[in-house]
Amino acid sequence: EPGRFSGRDHVRLELRPSARRATREIARSIIGAKATEEQLDRIAEQAAGSPLFAEELARLLAAGKNAETAPTIEAAIQVSLDALDDASRSAVVRMSVLGLSVWDAGVRRFAVDSVESVLKKLVAAEILVEQPKSRFVTTKEYLFKHALLRDVACAMAGEGLKKEIHGLAAEWLAEVGEDAATIAQHFDLGGRFEDAAQYWESAARRALATNSLADAVRMSERALAFADDKPTAFARAVILEEAHARLDARSSERRQLFGSAGPCGLGRVDAGRRHLDGVPAGVGTITRCRGDRVRHAEDRALLRMGKAGGG
Repeated sequence: EPGRFSGRDHVRLELRPSARRATREIARSIIGAKATEEQLDRIAEQAAGSPLFAEELARLLAAGKNAETAPTIEAAIQVSLDALDDASRSAVVRMSVLGLSVWDAGVRRFAVDSVESVLKKLVAAEILVEQPKSRFVTTKEYLFKHALLRDVACAMAGEGLKKEIHGLAAEWLAEVGEDAATIAQHFDLGGRFEDAAQYWESAARRALATNSLADAVRMSERALAFADDKPTAFARAVILEEAHARLDARSSERRQLFGSAGPCGLGRVDAGRRHLDGVPAGVGTITRCRGDRVRHAEDRALLRMGKAGGG
């Protein structure tokens, strides 16, 4: 993402293409002693300095397939995945929806039969790499060997299957104590927006507590969008307004909304409240100089909810 690391201390490394001789050696190590000079030269030329592409092309040749039918690295990976048996291919497609990391206990939720056997086959095929430690107790963790491999596998999944797996993944991750933002994202991708909103709210509270204000704004906005009642919407709007207040990125808008009345520089929000049916008139009332920040956030939240309701 452009500008992702702007303003942060980081070191940028430019990786040059691998030397032709290095690419040939990668291919030789996979094909073995039967590799011919012509095959090695063809792989080195086709890979164009990409070690991963050279590895995938060599794997195709070692399996007796024509590497020339794979003009891109994605095509080479696709051929390798197509060569798997039906059970293994179906399993790797489902696992890919979960992400780069997968866990045996999670995979069992995805309607995969003989999970242990399938995982062993995928490790042997160098699609997955078993990790020495797992983030979640009593589970085994595996990592896709390369992000591009996972992307190609995920592209094989239909939209309906992706939604189903994302929903199942979110449920399992919630059980094992994964981060709320990760759970929310899976629920969102699974089309279960109300379930996602609960976790976006939790994630927003945590972001606010750790002063990750931009994240708090983004998450609380998502949570607020799917609030199913006014008390819930109010609680989420308070988080959003508190994050905005700290960021002060919308100070001009707040000045316009509240005006300049009052010795504390804060106007009343009674007009905003009138847009809300059923909200007690005294909730979050700001009186002259009673200006603690929580109450200010509550009043701004009420005004925001009034505007969202069409006021």
